[in-house]
Amino acid sequence: KKLAYYTFKKMTRVLEGINLNSIRIVHENDICIYRFTRSSDKYVWVAWYDGQEPKKVVISGVRSSKVLVTPAVPKGTAGENVGAKPFESLLVKSECGSVNVALWEVPLFIEEF
Repeated sequence: KKLAYYTFKKMTRVLEGINLNSIRIVHENDICIYRFTRSSDKYVWVAWYDGQEPKKVVISGVRSSKVLVTPAVPKGTAGENVGAKPFESLLVKSECGSVNVALWEVPLFIEEF
């Protein structure tokens, strides 16, 4: 299996149950942030930055006290190097409806729960 297999599997799980009419482009240009609404009324953002160095951004409109931030590409350099737990997720606290994340070329899934 290639790394793309794990990314596609993760993406289909994260975006399962989204309302296609709810997609919002939050920011464009070199910073890309797309917000989706799940059928559970929870938001999911997919965000990345096309620059050379990571860039810190604030995601606002968060309606939960924490979000789960997961890179879209699994750890490892090839599919055969991916272990039983391919993704490293991080819980990030929301403050006043916002979270701070560092974006780079690897998309992040940012999930309310």
